[in-house]
Amino acid sequence: MTEQEQESAEQKLKKGIDFNQLLYGLDGDPLQQNNGTEKDPVMEDVRLGEMCRAALVAPTKDNPDQVQILKRFNLAMRLSKRDDDDDFLMITLRDKHKKMILKQAQALVGLNAWSTVLFARMYEALMGDTDEEELDGEE
Repeated sequence: MTEQEQESAEQKLKKGIDFNQLLYGLDGDPLQQNNGTEKDPVMEDVRLGEMCRAALVAPTKDNPDQVQILKRFNLAMRLSKRDDDDDFLMITLRDKHKKMILKQAQALVGLNAWSTVLFARMYEALMGDTDEEELDGEE
């Protein structure tokens, strides 16, 4: 990513995160999920807001304390607000909230075939890019 593209991504994030944005697979097509049943599938494009909420309320092995559970719940509720067209609201998040969402999403990696791509797309949408140089030295 060029320096100009990085600045543009950072400016967009300062205005707020578009939780209606679609998340895309490696082929450039929107990721989809079945919002119907196995017998009557209803395939819909995956939106950032849906995946962030799902990550926040998903069970994890980290055995969080009550305060952490309530923080996750309250952030999920904040992300759940919709406008009259049933669209997610565009909101800004503190870095600690972005990291909370990403930590939860990271715990879900490996649970299905596209979870790594999903995590990377969520990271890109919340943090501005997928530059691994900015991570805390994790490998």
